Amino acid sequence: MDEAIKEYQSALEAATQPAYRRKAYRLAQRTNADIYYNLGTAFQKKGMMDEATAQYETALRLMPDFAAANVNLGIVYGMSGSMDKAMEYFQAAVRADPDFAKARYNLGTALLRRGATEAAIEQFRAALKLNPKYAEARSNLGSAYMALGSTDNAIEHLQAAIKLKPNDADAYANLGRPSL
Repeated sequence: MDEAIKEYQSALEAATQPAYRRKAYRLAQRTNADIYYNLGTAFQKKGMMDEATAQYETALRLMPDFAAANVNLGIVYGMSGSMDKAMEYFQAAVRADPDFAKARYNLGTALLRRGATEAAIEQFRAALKLNPKYAEARSNLGSAYMALGSTDNAIEHLQAAIKLKPNDADAYANLGRPSL
């Protein structure tokens, strides 16, 4: 991971040289945003959340509608307990790309944690419409139905999640709840 960080930092240094022509400016901005995003991802994987946050924020200054950077920044804020900030970034990701299943899933997860179960279900369903094999979205949809007391729906989706991802411990744990 240290090598990846060095490579991204070198690429970023090269990409920010003032040698761009006017036509290449937009492509350069996208390239720079991608580099900052990738560097943020490398920092995030190493657990260096402050550094990851700085890189994602820079990517978003260059491209505010960069859905993946919004999602990852939302995840970082969510991990730190800043759910309001996380929600802002997940919502921005959905606005930027309504067809990005990961954005829908993360927004749904944040809504579920806040007790907005109906809204969470809507997001999980949207994620599954985009990617029917999204096991985590299916599992969280089952959990949301369980929170509403809709046991049959919960079991259906949790079993489907387990079929998609047989090692999903959360789905197994949640599947055991309705029978208690």
